[in-house]
Amino acid sequence: MQELDRFGGVVVMTTNLFGNYDEAILRRVARHVEFALPNASMRERIFRSHLPSIGRVSADLRNVAMSSRGLSGGDILNVCLNAIHAASVDPDPANWRLSEDTLLAEIRKVQAGKKAHEGRTAEVNLN
Repeated sequence: MQELDRFGGVVVMTTNLFGNYDEAILRRVARHVEFALPNASMRERIFRSHLPSIGRVSADLRNVAMSSRGLSGGDILNVCLNAIHAASVDPDPANWRLSEDTLLAEIRKVQAGKKAHEGRTAEVNLN
């Protein structure tokens, strides 16, 4: 905090855990900008932007987007990268196909991780 007090420039801080900051830090932050999580339509566009070979995707991305409620753009990127990796197991790249089941499985993993993290955060804040 002393470094923040001495620094004369602009500091940009980002977090997904805003509630974990104490009042001393928050007093030093002049502006707070909240970015809401993407809605279903935005999530579908994010999925489309992270799946460059859409011809190799056998998934209803509208359904996938609906199933990914609560995920951020970064979470969706991780889902796509992990799903693409999981779908790239055939020795012949021409056979690589990404299924809806694979995408949904990766979404469930991220959602489970977020839920587990929320539980740990609540425990830390209670003590």
